[in-house]
Amino acid sequence: MGHYFEGCMVQVDSYYWHMHTRGYSPATFDMFRRGRTHSVSCRPCQALLEPLYYITLPGEVFLHPMIKEAEDTATVITFLHNDILPCRKEQAESKAIPHNTIHVLIRERGYALQEAFDFSGELLK
Repeated sequence: MGHYFEGCMVQVDSYYWHMHTRGYSPATFDMFRRGRTHSVSCRPCQALLEPLYYITLPGEVFLHPMIKEAEDTATVITFLHNDILPCRKEQAESKAIPHNTIHVLIRERGYALQEAFDFSGELLK
């Protein structure tokens, strides 16, 4: 849960900088991505699956590298989909969310909109 709260703080900080400095965010894409993987809420939800489905597994199962990789992959897929799918709607409504992958790539790396979508799509592969 500590990583989740840390990720939420990164997201709040990004929003604060966006609101008070006309879009500037101190986060690089790599910093953003690390924080976003923590704030997307996958980890707390994954932790609830075991008791929810009455699964009893030894703790070392969840520490296995393959399980960790599956959790990491699910988290990245979730946050990228959460950022990519509403992006056009947000743009049409002039609601550029500062903690959205597409907007961070445009701002930090200077990508055109389509380049940011293409780069995000490559991350999903």
